[in-house]
Amino acid sequence: MKNQLSIDFNPDIYGQYDTCREFILEDDVPRVCRENRVLNKAIAADEGHRFTLDDLELFMQKTGSIEPVKYLISKYLYKQSPDEIQKQIDELERLKAEMQG
Repeated sequence: MKNQLSIDFNPDIYGQYDTCREFILEDDVPRVCRENRVLNKAIAADEGHRFTLDDLELFMQKTGSIEPVKYLISKYLYKQSPDEIQKQIDELERLKAEMQG
């Protein structure tokens, strides 16, 4: 048996940001991050620091938040075109008509 993971997210919310760092900043960075000097500088992009994958993992570890992962899923994996949505609607309507038959 395969394990399967479901993630609920709103792509409209996550689509408002260009970068994961911007998303985290807008999400009112929790106090725990402000107290971590290295992470705080990375998130704020202060003094030439870059926001790295290690910083992302540290942020998630310290806050327990998986919102940055949802942001990345929305940005890179959720690519459903209006045409694809319409095809799915048409298929559902066809199936409904068959069942009512």
